[in-house]
Amino acid sequence: MSAAPELPPPHRILEVAIRDYPLWFPEERDRQVESAAFPDMVSLYRGLTSGYFPPPQATFADEVARRVRGYPHSPVYARACRAYPSFVRQHHAVLALSEHFPVVAWDRWLDQLQGVDVLVVDERGLAAGLDLSTDTATAREWHGVKEGRHPAAAIPVFEAYADPGEHRVGAFWLHDPKRLVAGVRAVLDQTILRALAELEQDADDVYRRAERRAKCSRQDFDAGLRGALAFLKQRLLGGALKGS
Repeated sequence: MSAAPELPPPHRILEVAIRDYPLWFPEERDRQVESAAFPDMVSLYRGLTSGYFPPPQATFADEVARRVRGYPHSPVYARACRAYPSFVRQHHAVLALSEHFPVVAWDRWLDQLQGVDVLVVDERGLAAGLDLSTDTATAREWHGVKEGRHPAAAIPVFEAYADPGEHRVGAFWLHDPKRLVAGVRAVLDQTILRALAELEQDADDVYRRAERRAKCSRQDFDAGLRGALAFLKQRLLGGALKGS
């Protein structure tokens, strides 16, 4: 009896699902609607997903318009249509990252409290935030507005901009999974490198304060410290050092 064929990775299943999804971007805008606090659209989007299959744009926009009260329906629906592709892009990125990192979090609190779209934690316990957007003038302008709304995140943030030639699927601009994972790993490794570099720069102060044998010279201490740092770099960064 032959084994069942292996399914493609989750992010590839999403790509197959959205390949023929149409997108529509109504130009209608209402100043009050554009500045209004909408309900948690991440949760609305996730509630409408079926496994790895995103909801169609119209389904998502209808649900947002149903939840938003006190404003004309048409501009609310238009704003939801324009926001929809960003949630598909985030969804795709989360699925791709989850194949490589033990913790990948995606919810409204990250955006509202930290100003990031996704939180990633690797097997070493190092964390990084992801700010996912498209490489357009409008998106970069909105990114600047978003930065002004939040204090700097307490964790390093990787800003990833998708462009139309990077990983296009149907009408959607997605992030290339390999580049995304590599970018996150580089940001996480830089956290370690910065900490070790600061320790190395403070070697004189460490020497003065550290308990050591009476005959331990400054040269011996420096050699030992640098050897310890090299050991930590090798153990913590391993493969990254070999590839550099």
